[in-house]
Amino acid sequence: MATTADSVWDEADHIQASEQREMGLMSRERLVERIERLTAALKRVDEGSYGTCVECGKPIGQARLKAIPEVATCVTCQERIERGGEI
Repeated sequence: MATTADSVWDEADHIQASEQREMGLMSRERLVERIERLTAALKRVDEGSYGTCVECGKPIGQARLKAIPEVATCVTCQERIERGGEI
């Protein structure tokens, strides 16, 4: 016969397993998003536009490209986007 302590442990195990599934799904979503960004960057390489900001058309800094190869925007445009489009 299951005791109250067993029920608590069963519930805790269920919660932990659920959290682990959620974390796995979030990790998978992040990986899919990165693959999509990398694929878009490779397309820009093929088109000859890699390293050019998709927003303003200015060159993206080499240090930024080295740090984040899939980046599509320069620092200025990315900051504007993160502020909600304010100029």
